[in-house]
Amino acid sequence: MKFRHLQHESSTITRTLFGLTLCVSVFIGCGREESPPVTQAKTTPPPSINDSINDEAVGEFTLDQKQFQEQFPVTDQEPAPVQKIFRPSTAEPSHSPETLAKIGYRRYQSKHLVLFTDIEPETAQRLVTLTDQEYDAWIEYFGPLPAARDGADFRMTGYLMRDMGALAELGLVPREYLSMRTGGHKQTQFWMLDQQTDYYRRHLLFHEATHCFMTIMPDTSLPKWYLEGMAELLGTHRLNPDNSIEFRVLPEDKELYAGWGRIKTIQEEVTAGRLKTIAQIREIQRIDPVNEVRDYAWSWALCYLLDANPRYQERFRSLRDHWRSGAFSDEFDRLFIEDLNQLNTEWLLFVTSIIEGFDLPRAAIEFAPNGNESTVKITAEKGWQSTGWSITQGETYHFTATGEVTLATDPKPWVSQPNGITLEYFEGKPIGRLVGIVVDPAIDTSPQVIDIGNVKTWTATSSGTLFLRINDAWNSLDNNSGSYQVEIE
Repeated sequence: MKFRHLQHESSTITRTLFGLTLCVSVFIGCGREESPPVTQAKTTPPPSINDSINDEAVGEFTLDQKQFQEQFPVTDQEPAPVQKIFRPSTAEPSHSPETLAKIGYRRYQSKHLVLFTDIEPETAQRLVTLTDQEYDAWIEYFGPLPAARDGADFRMTGYLMRDMGALAELGLVPREYLSMRTGGHKQTQFWMLDQQTDYYRRHLLFHEATHCFMTIMPDTSLPKWYLEGMAELLGTHRLNPDNSIEFRVLPEDKELYAGWGRIKTIQEEVTAGRLKTIAQIREIQRIDPVNEVRDYAWSWALCYLLDANPRYQERFRSLRDHWRSGAFSDEFDRLFIEDLNQLNTEWLLFVTSIIEGFDLPRAAIEFAPNGNESTVKITAEKGWQSTGWSITQGETYHFTATGEVTLATDPKPWVSQPNGITLEYFEGKPIGRLVGIVVDPAIDTSPQVIDIGNVKTWTATSSGTLFLRINDAWNSLDNNSGSYQVEIE
């Protein structure tokens, strides 16, 4: 407070002296020829000004005026106010109920969706109600949207069409969507064709609605793989008997998710030798209309891996703060560059092993440092486990495994040693059998499985890091316990 008082008085003195000097200069100079400059003696400020400075303050003026102003600058500028961001307000399109009724379309509404459709009323009303639950899932995952300037709730308008032609004749379907096979969106409106299964009808509606939520802000700039992958991730759901929904699930039974088929697509692509790397998925600029299911599948799988794997989840979810100004891809690089090789390894082992119900949290890899020990412990409730052992192509290695694991408890414990239990097989080998693979992050093809058992002498056909696991179905790790001790020579 003292410095503010002194600054004010100092400024007053300076302005007064400047004004007096200016008046004298003007009076002397007007109507007279210029005279040589005269050196003026230092003058004392008028008594009235001196009297305005109290004795206590005088001692503070040991600096000259320039120094004082540099140390204690005076500014009249107020801090720039923070500009409040609003989301765009959207108005529901005005359609004549009578006109729509003539072609079999009705209007259904919930808090966050207005739906025009020609499907059965009971199914339509259920869809708009379920969409409000998805809105809650968006808010939980991404955080709330900015408020609208008019305070209105976020609301979308959707067109679910069994007979698209009738609606198109009224000019209510954009030209670019007249030949679509599934759906499309613009801002907070979406159009979709009716689907053959209840699950995929819901899934597709949730997918398009997610696009509306993610792209409502005008300066959103996101890569195609992320937009489609997140729409798939948040569209994949499990409907419970009480009509509550779980989102971001990995389907556990293909029959319950009929029409979706992303896991089957990935399995077929891997088998055909068309495995996409993370770098290739990130290069997707547009969804191929001929092979759109393939692009959706790869985009979904990458988003699912990054979201469900405890190693990457926090980093991946933080990308929601970088949707603007094209910052997303740069931030992705920054977050994952240090362990990109490990991420590529996780990706390779995930997509080459994926099945319905794949237990990704348990299958997540704990990467070991370069192995100096000749013995490692391999546990039954995990997937591929890094040994840290570097394998060299052409070298011969000898494995010895001991120990005991339990692979099920119903109706009684299924106990196995490293050779496995021949009563049940998975991927052509007895469950409980010790198996391995050699992984090189630079290789993007399915690694060859090494059948080890309790004793194995083996000559390496490739170089890389050795991973081991106890053979069991990827959707049946939660009831396993125990471990094997494995020694390498």
